[in-house]
Amino acid sequence: MHVLMDTNVMISGTFWPGKSKVLRVSVCRDDDDNRVLECALDGRADYIVTGDKDLLDLKVFEGIKVVNVSDFLQLHQRSE
Repeated sequence: MHVLMDTNVMISGTFWPGKSKVLRVSVCRDDDDNRVLECALDGRADYIVTGDKDLLDLKVFEGIKVVNVSDFLQLHQRSE
């Protein structure tokens, strides 16, 4: 038998056993935008940097700031 195993999956299963949680967000008209929000939540993001108007209209989602590239760069340059 030959087995190809993703080592990330093996290590994750070894050190963090149990069911993975499934996040379901449905605040945007475009379901793809909801997937971006789910990813940001799961990854504990501080910012979502985007050009998507629907996401930008949120301004903040669950404590995550939603900004365009220009605003993000201005914020980042100020903090250096």
